[in-house]
Amino acid sequence: MAFGLGGAPATFSKVMDAVLMDLMDVEFLVYFEDIFIFSATIPEHARRMGLVFERIREANLKLGISKCTFAVPKVS
Repeated sequence: MAFGLGGAPATFSKVMDAVLMDLMDVEFLVYFEDIFIFSATIPEHARRMGLVFERIREANLKLGISKCTFAVPKVS
């Protein structure tokens, strides 16, 4: 997202709805400017991350690694 874009959260949510449409609320949750991937095991988490990464790649989008956190047991 461009820095200072007033509608960035809404734009991000709309794009992610399109990119992850059929997987939303089952394996992933998009909230404001975050994508939450939830799972019970590390292998399942890795599989779901792969799905998200593939969808993002297919949509020609990029992730900022400095803004990513992986495989944490809890978020606040």
